[in-house]
Amino acid sequence: MAHRTRKRLSKKELRRDPVAERLYAWWDFAQHHTKELIALGAVLLIAIVVVHGLIGRSKQQNIDAMTGYIMAELLYEQAEQLAVSGDAQRSVEALQAAYSLARDVAGQNRNRSWGRRAAILAARIGILTGREEEVMSSMLDLLSSRPSTDIANEARLHLAIAQENRGGENDLAGAAANYERIISTEPEGSIVRANAMMGMARLEMRSGDYDAAGRWLEEALVLQADTSEYERYLLETIEWETAATATEEG
Repeated sequence: MAHRTRKRLSKKELRRDPVAERLYAWWDFAQHHTKELIALGAVLLIAIVVVHGLIGRSKQQNIDAMTGYIMAELLYEQAEQLAVSGDAQRSVEALQAAYSLARDVAGQNRNRSWGRRAAILAARIGILTGREEEVMSSMLDLLSSRPSTDIANEARLHLAIAQENRGGENDLAGAAANYERIISTEPEGSIVRANAMMGMARLEMRSGDYDAAGRWLEEALVLQADTSEYERYLLETIEWETAATATEEG
């Protein structure tokens, strides 16, 4: 069997070092473009410093937003405790402070999770203090920022309650649509879902359909272990109206 004869490498080829040749080429390039490379290095260094500063600033802003939200939540809880103890004036003052702080945090951190939570808290307080217009505007703004489903449904709940409180024909239709959307997208057992069912019960009572109101209320109470005085009042009203209607028909 014949063997192939390998081509002998010349001494010049044997002395070739590809790595050394590449380094030499880069060195030659650097020698001819020193100013450009220095400028590029300076730009990269500035970019690194700026990015590092932005990251640090973003973290600090997130911490500030969290702190502001927690403070607003504590003021809100303090307002509740003062109301229970009968100190109405101080309760109103604490509620107003909580509302102002929550609004500030939400306005300065529109796309941060803590800012969105602050917007929800401000809406809750706004509903308690009769600020339906402000609540509707802020919740629509929050929904336009495409939040997560849980935040979006909380926003829809407060928007629906504000619409319900304002009470125009279009408002009530909008409230019903928001409640229905929450019920269809919230997971089973969710308190937000239960509150939306309570909203539907109120709307049905408002329209005079006490059978439908009773069904919604029963479903809501399955999700809520505790029945408040208001819910007991709704149950008694529905039972009374149902009994009265049955008597008239009989």
